[in-house]
Formats: sequence, structure tokens, C-alpha cells
Amino acid sequence: MFTAGITSSSSRRTVFTCQSVHDPAQVVASGERLVGANGADYFLYLQQKKGNPLGIVYPQDGAPLVVSPSAITRSAPRPNAARLFTDFIFGKEVQQFLSDSEGLYVPTPRTSPNLQL
Repeated sequence: MFTAGITSSSSRRTVFTCQSVHDPAQVVASGERLVGANGADYFLYLQQKKGNPLGIVYPQDGAPLVVSPSAITRSAPRPNAARLFTDFIFGKEVQQFLSDSEGLYVPTPRTSPNLQL
């Protein structure tokens, strides 16, 4: 999409570490950087709604929405139950629920059929 601009701009190839999860969308929208990486894509959607011409790129097979950290500890008393719960929260039904009822963006083809991947 913007590959030519990225490869020809040697002055902006240094890594810039942001102070906040809000910053990557703002730095790209302002033109300070050409590319930003951020797990909180809703900040990019907010910049798009403000009229900033930002593009968002997802993996071809989509990406699940993680609303909070999820882990199964080594000493979990019921690891199989924990795995079942993890499968449940990342399953189509819950991801669709988060997309439909909570207004959250779930970038997978199953939950957002019009998503450009």
C-alpha cells in the first residue's frame, strides 16, 4: 500500500519508542512516522474517523480481540478447564458478541466480513 514511501525514506528508518499506547496512531497521523505498530487498533479507527488517511493492515487469517491478558499458569489446579475457557473466549461466538454488542473491532473475516485484509 505505502511500500514505496517506506523504502525510499531513509531519514525515518530509526525506531521510535512511544510513551503511551495512544502515541503510535498520533505519530503516524501527524506524519512524524510512516508506520506504527500497536495492539490497540481502536486508536487508529479514531484517527480515521477524524479524517486522517491511515491504513490498517491485519494478517490474512485475521487477529483475535484480547480484552484482557489471558494465561494458563504452570501450576493451574485445573489446566484442562483453563484451556476450555481460553478456547471459549477466543471462539467465534464470544468474538462475534464483542464485535456486535460491545462495539469493539474484532479483525477476523468471520466477525467482520467487510474487513479489508
